[in-house]
Amino acid sequence: MSSETLLVFIVVFGTAATGCSVVVLKTWLQQRRLPRVAGGWATACTVVLFISLIAAAPEHSAARWASEYPVERYGTAEYIVPEQLRVDSMHWQFAPALELYRQTHGVYPSALEDAGIATPMTQYGPLYYYYSSRSKLDPWYLISFGDIETHRFSSDWDSRSQRWSVVEFD
Repeated sequence: MSSETLLVFIVVFGTAATGCSVVVLKTWLQQRRLPRVAGGWATACTVVLFISLIAAAPEHSAARWASEYPVERYGTAEYIVPEQLRVDSMHWQFAPALELYRQTHGVYPSALEDAGIATPMTQYGPLYYYYSSRSKLDPWYLISFGDIETHRFSSDWDSRSQRWSVVEFD
């Protein structure tokens, strides 16, 4: 379901659930009884609202991650995926700060610290961050973990393609 459809469900059923709940509460306070129709509608709208909110919540499960962020693999890098999931979760926490910096300055920061982000640690050492300083028309950045010489692989996330790529050397 698209995010626009989910937003419509949330707004419509949230408003309906709130309205029906107000009627139920008002009737209860005034007459000490629950109106059946408004109570039923309030319950039904609340259930649909709850389901819509669950559907709209971001998931970080491996299956959803794998379908939304395809990984280009060279070699057999299956042992890297758990760390990619962890790094991806960290990335989505600090990505808004990078975008805010880009909107303010026209380019991505030269270092994560310039955007107020402490360099995260991964299982394979610090998270590496690279940015494009050449063009304000097409700014991009890359985050990476793993070192080809030390760990025999590199796992990179590119903001242009919005995907991970893994290069592994045997």
